[in-house]
Amino acid sequence: MNRRRFLASAMATLPTLSLAGGCFAQDSYPIRPVKLISTDPPGTGVDIATRVYADRLSALLKQQFVVENKAGGVGLVAAKAAVGAPADGYTLLAAAASTFTIMPARRENSDLDLNRSLIPIGLLGQLPQIIAISPKTGINSLKELIDAARKEPERLLCGTNGAGTFPHLTAKRFVDVAQAPITIVPYASGGTNEVARDILGGRVQMVVTGLSAILGLVQSGDLKLLATATEKRLAKYPDVPTVSETIPGFTAVGWSVLAAPAGTPDGVVQLIHRTMNGIAGEAAVRSKLEDMGTFPLSMSLKETRAFIEMEQRTWHPIAKAVGG
Repeated sequence: MNRRRFLASAMATLPTLSLAGGCFAQDSYPIRPVKLISTDPPGTGVDIATRVYADRLSALLKQQFVVENKAGGVGLVAAKAAVGAPADGYTLLAAAASTFTIMPARRENSDLDLNRSLIPIGLLGQLPQIIAISPKTGINSLKELIDAARKEPERLLCGTNGAGTFPHLTAKRFVDVAQAPITIVPYASGGTNEVARDILGGRVQMVVTGLSAILGLVQSGDLKLLATATEKRLAKYPDVPTVSETIPGFTAVGWSVLAAPAGTPDGVVQLIHRTMNGIAGEAAVRSKLEDMGTFPLSMSLKETRAFIEMEQRTWHPIAKAVGG
């Protein structure tokens, strides 16, 4: 099953999902605050989506769901913290796609097996990757960007999240496939927030990242969207072309997932899963997330794990081929 059919099938289940049912009584969990350890810095797409869900989980389950950011190691720092915590449902992992798809490919000798150590509870949403540039460059299309890079190799600086993250790998893949000699600058800490600062300061000219992370700069006119790495143009941005319109077949859509340490009681996993799917179906939440560039998805537990495994098969070889 290809990605498009897989996602279409998953989305078709959304209207039938509800918060009702289940064998784990809501009054027995949670009885104290729940920590969501995020793999990404504050202000990034993963962090934004995590906080939206945390707010709704807090309201619906009558206990605080608190986000704690532990960026580093392409998600390794946060993953180890979550896996090392008691498997009681009070410490969960909010992970970017790269934690499951890229980090394992770069650390094949690691003793941390995420597929065995974590239970995927539900997707927080998809985060389309975009290519955006400072209007000060005078570049108005992806073709103009590629031509400018070839004319003056390495002059253009492209900021991304840290080395080995999904945006960083997407940028490297774009440069390789487009044969556009652009200098990629990964930000080890601070992520897109630091990239934005340097774009405003004129030290970096462009960025490859999740759409949600730079919407503020786009809306203020400090960044111009050149292309989205989606299969089709986004409905909210019909005038922004896809990368594949210039480079056929090029797509890169990130995502984020909430996961629990292996051994977490099934009743806890089921309760959070049902609640998340209910949240994803709330019109107000969907509109809020989509306005910020994140697109909610609702899947069964089995579909969520299958989706992650499919993404791993797609991105593992790319991570090895492109490198850090």
